[in-house]
Amino acid sequence: MISPSTIRQIMDAVRIEEVVGDFVNLKRRGNNLFGLCPFHSEKTPSFSVAPSKNIFKCFGCGRGGDAVHFIMEHEHYTYPEALRYLAAKYNITIEEREPSPEEREAAQKEESLYIVNEFALRFFQQQLFETREGQTIGLSYFKERGFSEETIRRFGLGYAPKAGNSLLQAARSAGYKEELLLELGLITQHQRDFFRERVIFPIFNLTGKPMAFAGRLLGQQTRGPKYINSPESPIYDKSRSLYGISLAQRSIRKQSECLLVEGYTDVISLHQAGLDRAVASSGTSLTSNQVQFIRRFSPNLTILYDGDSAGIQAAVRGLNIALEQDLNVKVAILPEGEDPDSYLRKVGPAEFESWLQEKATDFILFKTERLLEKAQGDPIKKTQGIRELSESLALLPDPLKRAMYVKEAARRLEMEEQNLVDEVNRQIKKRLQQLERQRKNKARQKEADRPQADTRPTTQAPQTPSPDTAQNSETELLRLLILHGNKAYDETQSVAQYAFSQIGSLLDLFQDQQLKNTLLELWEYLQKHQSFPPTEYFLSHPQSGISQLARHFLFPDWGEMSPEWEKRGILLITQETPEQNHHKDCDKTLAHFLLTKYHELIQQNQQRIQQTPPQAAEELEKYMLVQHHLLEKRKELAEKLGLVVPGNRL
Repeated sequence: MISPSTIRQIMDAVRIEEVVGDFVNLKRRGNNLFGLCPFHSEKTPSFSVAPSKNIFKCFGCGRGGDAVHFIMEHEHYTYPEALRYLAAKYNITIEEREPSPEEREAAQKEESLYIVNEFALRFFQQQLFETREGQTIGLSYFKERGFSEETIRRFGLGYAPKAGNSLLQAARSAGYKEELLLELGLITQHQRDFFRERVIFPIFNLTGKPMAFAGRLLGQQTRGPKYINSPESPIYDKSRSLYGISLAQRSIRKQSECLLVEGYTDVISLHQAGLDRAVASSGTSLTSNQVQFIRRFSPNLTILYDGDSAGIQAAVRGLNIALEQDLNVKVAILPEGEDPDSYLRKVGPAEFESWLQEKATDFILFKTERLLEKAQGDPIKKTQGIRELSESLALLPDPLKRAMYVKEAARRLEMEEQNLVDEVNRQIKKRLQQLERQRKNKARQKEADRPQADTRPTTQAPQTPSPDTAQNSETELLRLLILHGNKAYDETQSVAQYAFSQIGSLLDLFQDQQLKNTLLELWEYLQKHQSFPPTEYFLSHPQSGISQLARHFLFPDWGEMSPEWEKRGILLITQETPEQNHHKDCDKTLAHFLLTKYHELIQQNQQRIQQTPPQAAEELEKYMLVQHHLLEKRKELAEKLGLVVPGNRL
């Protein structure tokens, strides 16, 4: 594992404008640099690089982070791979270190789950190739589908025997823990194999490790659902998984196109025929996470679904999700009664590829044709179809692309272009209103969760925050340190130094263990270096929870001031910038934090008083003195925040 000192050395050397400049043409505008975003299609630069903060931010797609996250996004690297890339760029020697006990435990747990799945994979393959039952039922089925042995082995296909606990018995004999088998869904709580008498399709992650399995009943079997899948686990998130992606990723990049199909056998047949840019949505309806996954490799998506009504409806749903993610979408609907596997076997690879090139239709033509076909001269149905088409057009984030599609759709529908423009604008307005309502609801909920002063014109004063706010105050403390830790609190100390002097031993009261460990880590860093870590330290933190919080604090949901405002001379004069009000932020955040912790200490000490017998007078007096001191401190903090306590007596 790369040592923290090496990571700091890399982040100290990195210049975000140099890293991004290798991939994006940047032009200076004021203090920042702007260019066309490499992560989504755009005509007007909305991709901003801030050299002073060593971070980037796209105002269009919302992506942001430091140089490490840019390389991870752009080059599809893991975190260590991105660090190694930057180390090579700046001629820094990588120093490895031993992982912490927590890191080692988490990594070992994940690796253990993969190892158990690897064992199950070998078991299912062995059953398929080396047992009479597997050969007779499973292997014969795959060969009837036209799969060669090379293809069967390449996709790791297998067979789960009829016996109720054969996998469990084999795992026990090999020394694997039953709780891991249960967590992965390989066995049930009743000590039985989850997959029984089914052919098995392993589901691999991007690097080719087995995350999960799908099992299919064969034709002569009637009990149970046709397909069953592993449940979600720490290594398997169905909504983020694509069947076949580990084998397809290289071809998708090379050919700049992804074929999306419905079934496992469709993917296998297409790959065997040389169309190895195909993936499937892993037994689920297409999700936005899966679409984002595809976009990492290509902006071009062809949805290839069955010719029945269900297949067409699935194509339409997937199309809208893909449009929203700014993919260039085409749709190819197979002849009725066919699926990709059956049609490929019928016509052969060459003719199938030709058919695909000829029939893959741009989404606007596809939806328009479906609209006219369904309407059949009925004005009511046509009106409804136009609304549905407008909903799809409204999802397009690129206004120029949207305008061209509106023009083409109006021509095909033989209607006035302005009428379609008006309807699309109405749908855009409706969607923006929905998003605004969601934003306001989220803000109201966030505000409701935060302790506030009561502004009602009565003599009633606001109450102190309850213990439920303790975790929020801990997170707010980390926010303060990330944003302002290195800034001067006064002439003698930084914000971080002042904050830690106020916190003292209260770190022991932290409810969030990860935040507590991070604060202890920062205290040690401050003592060792006599300075606080820069923002890059947090953005590149090995604990994903901390790096995510850092990105959230540095790029809040409400975004930043638009660069257009600066060009137009529009300045915000109603509020001081964070750089100017960090003293007030520091005092308020620390006061809230200390108030919640004193509240906890008071409750704990009150319990000691109640549990101390009257005859232990000396001990009881000690607790009473402590309680008096704590109540006074709480009152002092509450007054500082403009709050009052519900009761400030023993």
